[in-house]
Amino acid sequence: MLGLTSALASVSEKEQRYALSFDGSNDFVNLGVSNAIITASQDPVSFSSWVKTTNATGGYIFSCQKGDGSSAFSVNVQANGKPRGIIWNGGSAHNFPGNLDTGSTAVDDGEWHHVAVVAKNNSQKIYVDGNLEAETTGAMDLSTSTHGCAIGAHNAGQGNFFNGSITNLAIFTVELSASAVTSIYN
Repeated sequence: MLGLTSALASVSEKEQRYALSFDGSNDFVNLGVSNAIITASQDPVSFSSWVKTTNATGGYIFSCQKGDGSSAFSVNVQANGKPRGIIWNGGSAHNFPGNLDTGSTAVDDGEWHHVAVVAKNNSQKIYVDGNLEAETTGAMDLSTSTHGCAIGAHNAGQGNFFNGSITNLAIFTVELSASAVTSIYN
């Protein structure tokens, strides 16, 4: 893991050196086939990242594609500025079941925010800045997840490009507890 030292003069210098910056146009990081990132039988899976944006028109922080045009596991910022988790439920639509939307916390204010999604079969949660914002229950099925993953776009560059900065993105093969999410946030 890359650590920041006191030799860096300012937060902006740290951001320039250690955060990915996206202009919302057509830039993204292609991570390759999603089964290399999230395995086909992944249960549980947890996501954590810091984001900074002033764009309220949405954009994907991270996405793994199930098939043409649908997400197996994705986290985005919606047009209302609130983060959302999307996980395939094995049905005909990419629901979480029903997309897991946040409560009241928007992240499009130009400040850094921590977003975490914790998912296992029959239990899915989303956290913003260490606080549980929403949770739902339902089946999770990533078994047909064979397409690309990306940072900063929907499904390896198919649109919904992120406008802002992303850093410390991590995928865990465990269910992060609420205290673990808070520790990462702090």
